[in-house]
Amino acid sequence: MNYQLHYDRLISRARGRILSGYHEKHHVVPRCMGGSNSKDNIVNLTAEEHYVAHQLLVKLYPEIGGLAVAAYFMAKKGANNKDYAWLRRRYVAFSSQFLRGNTHTLGKKLRPRSAEHTLKISKALTGNKHSEAWNKNNAAAQMGKTISQETKTKMSLSKMGNTNTKGKKLSDEHRAKLSLALLGNKRGVGRIFSIEHRAKLSAARKRRSKEVSRASVLKSWSTRRSHKMTVEAVI
Repeated sequence: MNYQLHYDRLISRARGRILSGYHEKHHVVPRCMGGSNSKDNIVNLTAEEHYVAHQLLVKLYPEIGGLAVAAYFMAKKGANNKDYAWLRRRYVAFSSQFLRGNTHTLGKKLRPRSAEHTLKISKALTGNKHSEAWNKNNAAAQMGKTISQETKTKMSLSKMGNTNTKGKKLSDEHRAKLSLALLGNKRGVGRIFSIEHRAKLSAARKRRSKEVSRASVLKSWSTRRSHKMTVEAVI
């Protein structure tokens, strides 16, 4: 089959055509192959045509991984072009009904927030604290969870690029609030331990530290001793 001929005919039929019903935008030269978002490189296709177009592209360029990925996700939504089109139309209709009446962003273009807008939001949220019930539920949900080393590394890397607090010193008042919020508290809920309790915790940590150190020394000594005995036996 001449896949290129069928693809060219499909694109040629779509150029200059006006579709009144549901349709999807298609890049004639896919973006994974260097295609741009210019008007000349975009045509409107019906859902059925869009599905077929991507199947043809995979046939034409089987070595391009991005085309296979796009076709794969389209195929997951439908076994063929008719199934895909039916599901896409149902999804759009459902989304339209679900969002009907939501005028929050009606007529607004999504764009990056300006510095002034960000400052207004910051001021509006200042002092906005969660309720005590929310704090308890959140603490209970987080209790017992451990962070993997991979996640810790990602968090560290993300903070390295955060310049919001770079070079800034915390005020004494801020430090005092942080100290009170975190003092003796595993989840930062704000509970403060007494001086006696803190002394017990400190003594327990020191005792555990000594025990761990002693165990580490014994393990190291046993390993060296075992290795020495093995070498002597071989010699």
